[in-house]
Amino acid sequence: MQEIENNLEGKRYSFLSLLEDENLRIEIPVIQRDYAQGRKSNEEIRDLFLQALDEYLEANIPNRDLDFVYGTSTNLVGKKNVFVPLDGQQRLTTLFLLHWYLANISENPESTQDFREKLYSEKGSNFTYKTRTSSSEFCNALVFNNIDFLNLLKHDKNENNALSKTIKNKNWFFASWILDPTVKSMLTMLDSIHEKFYDKSNFYDRISNVEQPIITFLYLDLEKLKLSDDLYIKMNSRGKSLTSFENFKAKFEKEISNIFIKSKEQFEINHDGAIQSVKIKEYFSFKIDTAWSNLFWNYRTLVGDKDTYDEELMNFIRNIISFRFAINNSKELENFKFILNSEIDKISFNKLNSISSINENSVRFLIDSLDVFENGTSKIKTHLDNIIYFDENTEFESLLKNDLTLPGRVTFFAYLNYLLKFDNTDGLSDWMRVIRNLTENSRIEDQELLINALRSIENVLPQANNILEYLRVNNKVSFFTPVQVTEESIKAFLFKKSLDWENAIIKAEEEIFHKGQIGYIFDFSGIWSFFLENKNCDWSKSDDTLYFETFNKYLEKAVALFNYNNSVENSDYLIERSILTKGDYTVSATNDRSNFSSVSNVTNYLRDYSWKRILRMEIDGDKDIWSKRRSFIKNLFDDERYNSSNVQKSLQQIVKDKVDDWRQNFIEKPELIRYCKKGFIYRSERRDIQLLNASQMNHKHVDVFTFLLHLKLSKDSEKTFPFKNYHLEEVKSHEDYAFVRLNNWCFNKIYYVVKAYYYFDSSKKKGNYYIEFRKEKGDNELKNYPENIKKLVENEGFIWDSENKYFLKAFANEKAIVSNLHSLCLTFENL
Repeated sequence: MQEIENNLEGKRYSFLSLLEDENLRIEIPVIQRDYAQGRKSNEEIRDLFLQALDEYLEANIPNRDLDFVYGTSTNLVGKKNVFVPLDGQQRLTTLFLLHWYLANISENPESTQDFREKLYSEKGSNFTYKTRTSSSEFCNALVFNNIDFLNLLKHDKNENNALSKTIKNKNWFFASWILDPTVKSMLTMLDSIHEKFYDKSNFYDRISNVEQPIITFLYLDLEKLKLSDDLYIKMNSRGKSLTSFENFKAKFEKEISNIFIKSKEQFEINHDGAIQSVKIKEYFSFKIDTAWSNLFWNYRTLVGDKDTYDEELMNFIRNIISFRFAINNSKELENFKFILNSEIDKISFNKLNSISSINENSVRFLIDSLDVFENGTSKIKTHLDNIIYFDENTEFESLLKNDLTLPGRVTFFAYLNYLLKFDNTDGLSDWMRVIRNLTENSRIEDQELLINALRSIENVLPQANNILEYLRVNNKVSFFTPVQVTEESIKAFLFKKSLDWENAIIKAEEEIFHKGQIGYIFDFSGIWSFFLENKNCDWSKSDDTLYFETFNKYLEKAVALFNYNNSVENSDYLIERSILTKGDYTVSATNDRSNFSSVSNVTNYLRDYSWKRILRMEIDGDKDIWSKRRSFIKNLFDDERYNSSNVQKSLQQIVKDKVDDWRQNFIEKPELIRYCKKGFIYRSERRDIQLLNASQMNHKHVDVFTFLLHLKLSKDSEKTFPFKNYHLEEVKSHEDYAFVRLNNWCFNKIYYVVKAYYYFDSSKKKGNYYIEFRKEKGDNELKNYPENIKKLVENEGFIWDSENKYFLKAFANEKAIVSNLHSLCLTFENL
């Protein structure tokens, strides 16, 4: 580039002097991209550029250069020469829009005329786009027309778009223009200019001063200079925009110099085999272009451009910075969310710096983190033999893709900090097992909880390389579920007792749905109560043998049961029904609802109705309620008929047991549970039990007894002839009740319908079955019923309900209503 600068000095122009002195008309060619500086996504670039222009005009110091503008021009005799910029399109477009705006708001009444004379000729605007006809037309219309800035339309809610809204409302603005990306970007830029310059009515005189120009650039006409191909290449290289990451890196390196300006700390780098001592800024600059780039090159295909690792490295930086931000700025939740969740093009240096996330602490942490993962030309070095608790490669890649789960961020933070703090990785496996168990079994559902979890990990980090010894002495770790911490303390004591205990526990942690939560097996085995009483597991050798055998016995039974739960063989809900024979294990929800657990869809920690939730130990709160639910499962395991080798057969025997409450219907009829697609039923004093097709009463539901009636009638559907249609009508409100509908029977040109249902009278705390009979269409007055039909239903014991206009009969039980309904249908058929 020095060669160019030595040979090409370029002429300095302002925007207006270029047009006048060179007699130019600027045309953005078809091959150029649309105007990008005004895109919504380029807000920061736009704001920074406008801020710079504002500062230049405010300072009123001549010749503030905006670098080179170069391209080719065509000389037309007697007409404007056409200049086609190869570089500078974005800056020239913004200057064009800024001149138009300042001319329109100028305190000098002659400004708009001056602008129009310089920007308008016989071919239209002297600055235009050839990318699309609509772009060119918009430039022409903008130059030719004025805007009354005293009467702008009111901006839309949450937008500063008063100017663009006014322009789009003008009769000279064609609606189709808004589909043009360049026009759309120009309107966005005009709104930003209006926001920045609305009170700068004196600036047009400054920006239009060609004698003492404030904002200038160096103009190069490549056609006139007859440059060689080599110089063209070099000029294009100079004009090539830096990537977002390159911009970030340049500003970040500069900020490192500012942060550590007084630091005398030295870092060592290996440059061409020679060890050199450098300052932290030089260390960062050298490593990010060498050793660290070698690492990230291996991961370049994860996101973004497959030929660069910019996005992967940027995601690494943002996540590492977020960790320190959580520790040091825990109350700035919204800024923490921004760092974690924003699209990659929003994560700029300026934004991160503005929220004070780039500081001495975070820079050191970032550099240390990059160093700890450095691994020559290979991917990261792994330290764990067992990937169950933490898969180093997978989690690192997830970090680079910025798709770690919230618990995953906690475990990665714990893993990274261990590597940073300890040279010896002998304790890493124990540390990651404990951390995985704590995070997996604690509530970490939002960023605020995430921050609290990270801060807890930070507090216990000094003990990370000997976490089991720490848990044997202190079974308190802040934030995480206390009962899980207690469980980890029990395990720490048992690990110390023998390798057999260690192997058994590690195996148990990964069985079925456990993921580290096996406290209920300790409970069933008597280990839990011993620990709570003694704060240790220091029992005798003979007791140890008994505890160990009992632990493995309940583990075997649990694994067998819940593996069966996940098989197609449990389609009849034998597990749920067999546990119901022991007691009401259902998990309570709000508003008189409860859940059968295994069929529920868990959405979050607080709405967890799974078997894992039922089996989770409790220390405080409703521990007695949960203990009782768990006891029903233990009672099933202790039932001498329960056989781990043949779960299905043993459960089929157990569900034959009888109980004397609402559970019996569910034990006998698996269809009742099957109807509850998310496992919910509704129980209250003012309603009978409702089966919920979803999770709330405002979705389809049906009461238990009507559903049982439906099951009975549907099995003998031929006995409901002459009615051709049979259907269970579910309802969606508290007030309505479900019913079985029989219809599509026509006799003497009149259609009739029957409704059969169970209705619970909350005032009497009693329910009955009912059958309604009426005409399906037309006038339902009693006098309009045929005599033979009227006599027939009255003989069957039906009474006319004059208020509701139907025949009604009540029944005490299901058997009576089914028998009577079949009899009624047979009578109708005989007609």
